[in-house]
Amino acid sequence: MLRAFFRGGQIVRLLVVCAGLLLLAYSAVDNALNFTKVSAVVEGVEQVCVEKGKPAATAVSCREANFDRKGMRSYQAVRVRYRSPADGQEHSGSIIPVGSKKAVEATRLKHGDRWTILAHDRRPDEIKVD
Repeated sequence: MLRAFFRGGQIVRLLVVCAGLLLLAYSAVDNALNFTKVSAVVEGVEQVCVEKGKPAATAVSCREANFDRKGMRSYQAVRVRYRSPADGQEHSGSIIPVGSKKAVEATRLKHGDRWTILAHDRRPDEIKVD
C-alpha cells in the first residue's frame, strides 16, 4: 500500500513537470510565430509598486503609491522607444521584466541605452521582454 502511495506521488510530479514543459513550449512557439526581436532605445527606468496579489499591469510609480509598503512589491519598469514590425512606425511603451535575466539587466539600464525586446508582428503597441 505504501508503494502505491509513492507511485501516485511520482505520477503527480510527472504531470506537473509535463504541464510546465507544455507551458514553456507554448510560450516559445507564440514568441516565434507572433513576435520579432527589435532594438529599442531606453527612455527611462523607474521603480514601480504593485499591491500583492494584483497583476503587474496595475503598477504605479512608487513615489505616487499611497499604499502600505508591506503590502507592495516593487519592480523596475523600463520605458522604451522602438520601431514596430507591425506598421513600421516608432512607438513608445513600458515593460516590467519579472523573474528573468532581463529583470537583472533592467536594474543597470539608463536613458539612451539600447535593449533588445520582442515586438508583436500585428499589434504595434504590444511588446515584451526577449
